[in-house]
Amino acid sequence: MKRKRYYYKFWLKSSRGTDEVSVRMYNSPQTEETLRADVETWGFCYGAWKMSDCRYGFEGLNKLPKNRKECKKLYDKYCKESQKLIDKKRLYGRLFLCPPFNGQK
Repeated sequence: MKRKRYYYKFWLKSSRGTDEVSVRMYNSPQTEETLRADVETWGFCYGAWKMSDCRYGFEGLNKLPKNRKECKKLYDKYCKESQKLIDKKRLYGRLFLCPPFNGQK
């Protein structure tokens, strides 16, 4: 019999640029108090926790890939998409240097 596992995403963002994500697995559903304590323990490892304004939290993960192969396929897909977005961002950023985008006629 296959045992059900519960996955949660922990995240931490700060005003100083920290943007961290972690995935945790549990063998049973966790209470909100337990998850809050776990995410605070995890977040305490980052300097932003003590030095800047930070936001943190957790959320349950549903609809996960069925296996490692499917996970790799999704990872590759989103890597390609993100690279396309980075290229577009770079292009439009460079347009600010060219007339008329830089305020000149």
